[in-house]
Amino acid sequence: MTDKEKILAAHLAAMCCQADEDCPAEYRTEHFRSTMDDAYDYLKEIGYLKWVDNPGQQWPAFTCSTGDG
Repeated sequence: MTDKEKILAAHLAAMCCQADEDCPAEYRTEHFRSTMDDAYDYLKEIGYLKWVDNPGQQWPAFTCSTGDG
């Protein structure tokens, strides 16, 4: 992953995380939800986000990687 791609991935991940924290699911449009899902899927696909076990929570947590490994 190039430095520019890492920066873009970091911004996309930060925006998604902020949206998850700031906009409750019941107030999201279908377009917003599907776009967020696509963004998370892409970040997982490129290895930027990885699922981690999150016992006791209703959804899995993410961990960010640098894309170097």
